[in-house]
Amino acid sequence: MSGSLIVVVIALVALGLTVAGLAYAVGLLRREGAPRGAGARALVLSVATPSLLALGLVATVAWGGDRGLAVAPLLAALVAVAAVAAVDLTWPHQQGSVRSARLGSRAVRPPRALWRLAGLGTALTGALVVVGGLTADADGRSLTIRTPMSSAGTSPYPGWHYGLPILLALLLLLAGAWLAARVIESRPAQPGADPAVDAALRAASMTRTLRAVASGTLLTAAPLTLLVGKALRGLTLDLVRMAEQNPGGTLPDRPWLAPVGAGLIGLALVLAVLGLAALLWRLPRPAPAAAAEAPASASATA
Repeated sequence: MSGSLIVVVIALVALGLTVAGLAYAVGLLRREGAPRGAGARALVLSVATPSLLALGLVATVAWGGDRGLAVAPLLAALVAVAAVAAVDLTWPHQQGSVRSARLGSRAVRPPRALWRLAGLGTALTGALVVVGGLTADADGRSLTIRTPMSSAGTSPYPGWHYGLPILLALLLLLAGAWLAARVIESRPAQPGADPAVDAALRAASMTRTLRAVASGTLLTAAPLTLLVGKALRGLTLDLVRMAEQNPGGTLPDRPWLAPVGAGLIGLALVLAVLGLAALLWRLPRPAPAAAAEAPASASATA
């Protein structure tokens, strides 16, 4: 029942994203008219990506079960990164026998705070997978704490059963983001566009890529942190309760794991909020004066 409910929730969220993409497309067409070239491809992707994301996530959770749910945020981020790379790979090239290029670096510096969020999410996800894998039971999905007189166990717990698929999805996401960044920096300039507009377009693409990495990793680290925190707090309190109820019972060796678990539960909430903030990170825009000189296709892809 819970798996079916999760699938329904994901489908509803993706439907909302699709409606938002359609609303954006309608508003853009009313303001700019029918875009062409890279602008048209960006417009199609802005509507198609949420729909593809919906199908992919529902299929992942439906057929992958609990492990599919564990990797869903990372796979969603990978789809978003691929969409950004697809737009920049199909960027229009200059036509004619004589072509020009501006001298100077095309390197893009996305917001520093977004870099930090992506690094935080990546580091926490990797660390939680390793710690969970090393401390989980042999089945890779549960945790048991024992005392000389009693024991208590809980599941699910982020052992290797969940950790290995998460690590694979994380590596794919990081590799895809690196390739997308290379595509963004190496693509040709928008023909006829002001340098400030072209720089803003590159910055927007890089920000889209980085916010996908940040949100995907943070929204993966959040439930992992929650599972570890609940397990530590719940098992420690259970052992303390059993020791108090049974004469001669032995208290757990590490009672401080209960407050540590409570702290991890609070941290999970913070990580979830940060993940949503990264997902909604605002894209950079060209200056009004430069944007006025840009062609309609450049405005469509911004």
